[in-house]
Amino acid sequence: MVNKPLARARLITQGVAVPLESKAPAGTPEHAQEIASYFAATQGQDFPGAISSLAYRMGTVGAVDAVREAFNQGFIVRGYPMRGTVFVTSSADLAWITQLCGAQRLKAMEKNRPRLGLNNSHVDQAAQIIHEVAGKHGATRA
Repeated sequence: MVNKPLARARLITQGVAVPLESKAPAGTPEHAQEIASYFAATQGQDFPGAISSLAYRMGTVGAVDAVREAFNQGFIVRGYPMRGTVFVTSSADLAWITQLCGAQRLKAMEKNRPRLGLNNSHVDQAAQIIHEVAGKHGATRA
């Protein structure tokens, strides 16, 4: 049996029944960032789906463009803050979510390095290359 009041409350809370409220101007990249932050981390493996999901919850014309621009400006990002899959987060939230949820995953990866023929110097070299390539503005997958 479906608990209708609970189902309705869930749809409202998730921004499905009505758009989520925002302090940022509607339809802006900042608005998209606020929506991403509201959810903390949203499944983001399917990039077009992640964009659509956030845009739908904004409830404004041009929301898809605003979400894309939020990615371009670095307001929202995709990363691996928990588990081995991609999530969308506000760039301001990525570090603390990773610190909170990623410690166990990092330990598991560290234990797996010797099997892969890797050591800490390889990780340090990869981090240096990422910082050189991505800099302050990030980088595309390509």
